[in-house]
Amino acid sequence: MKRRLVFSIIALFMVVISSRSLSAQSSADPIAVMGQANQAYENGQFEQAAQLYALLVGEGFEDGVLYYNLGNAYFKQEDWGRAILNYRRAQQLLPRDPDIRDNLLLAQAQTVDQLEGQGTDLLSQAFKFSRRWLTLNEMALAALGLWFVLILLIIVSVRVRHERLKQWVVYATIVVGLLFVGGLFSLGGRLYVEHVQPEAVVVVEEIDVMSGPGEQYIKEFTLHNGTEVSLLETRPRWVRLMLPGGQLQGWAPASAVEEIVVK
Repeated sequence: MKRRLVFSIIALFMVVISSRSLSAQSSADPIAVMGQANQAYENGQFEQAAQLYALLVGEGFEDGVLYYNLGNAYFKQEDWGRAILNYRRAQQLLPRDPDIRDNLLLAQAQTVDQLEGQGTDLLSQAFKFSRRWLTLNEMALAALGLWFVLILLIIVSVRVRHERLKQWVVYATIVVGLLFVGGLFSLGGRLYVEHVQPEAVVVVEEIDVMSGPGEQYIKEFTLHNGTEVSLLETRPRWVRLMLPGGQLQGWAPASAVEEIVVK
């Protein structure tokens, strides 16, 4: 895994800043825990490193580098589900990082359930593109910026008198308007996924997906560690999940899957 030293230094800096607001709740020194986790990883003690990184996550520290390191520790243990889960969390905070993207692809390639040919429509591709390059906050700021530019161009197009210049302003208004609409659709799609159909990852070796919320129902199909799904309904012990494309869905134990977005 590349750039571990640089990532660890950055993570330590972020933890120091975050610890000011969370020191009252924290039961351990975050700098010491991060140092111990990094040392355990370098010594090949990947299970211990994962436990220490997870301790920081449990204390409320949300940082892309921390999730990346935790994903690496699970990757080394060949726990593909938790590796993918934490790489996806890291990617939400650092979407343009090439190391996170490469390691995520490596982990996804190890999973048993290789679901191909799903989400090939234009809207799905636009959604994946925006998620790869922008965080949710960056998308919201970009949409707001496009809105202001669009309003400004509309005002200019109304007031300008020079025909040639007016024509160019109208063209620019159309382009910015299309970008704004596309950005709104993409932003709305990501908000919908996050709050209505949150994405999750199977984090156990194997689960049977049932036709209803209980062992007494008929088994529909089986999923394996690392499979990425969407959650349609959540109950105390069971969740109704859906595979990419929406054609297969069913009920699985809630403990077998974990949401990507941290609540």
